[in-house]
Amino acid sequence: MTIPLRTGQAIRFGAGEAGLRAIGTGWSAPEPGQVWSDGPEAWLHLGLGHVPSGSRLVIHASPYLGDGSDHQPVLLFGNGAFLHSGRLERDGTLACAIPTYLTPGLIAFGQLDLAFALPGCRIDRGGADSRRLGLALHALQLQAA
Repeated sequence: MTIPLRTGQAIRFGAGEAGLRAIGTGWSAPEPGQVWSDGPEAWLHLGLGHVPSGSRLVIHASPYLGDGSDHQPVLLFGNGAFLHSGRLERDGTLACAIPTYLTPGLIAFGQLDLAFALPGCRIDRGGADSRRLGLALHALQLQAA
């Protein structure tokens, strides 16, 4: 199942939100306002139309910092191509440019399969939660340049 990703429109994730239609493997059950990743990789499947040149993907998420670290490493891949490597910190925002060379292929394919690689995911050792937490996804948006 997918949800269309349109320039300027935020897609929200959490219990009852439309963004749940884009959830693929690697996510736990939705909670109010968010859905947690569960494991080292999590997928979203987004419908895609026009992608203006110079567009960027802005992801609003919270890192799991239960072990006292100050960030969660995140690698993003779009339809198998590397998009971004970054650190999700307490401010909860990741932004990555959609490379111009990817734009024609993404539009032709009509779908963006977005993979989050989360090498720092871990189990909360202090509680009863057995999920391998990496990030809590709140929203994402495609922004024009």
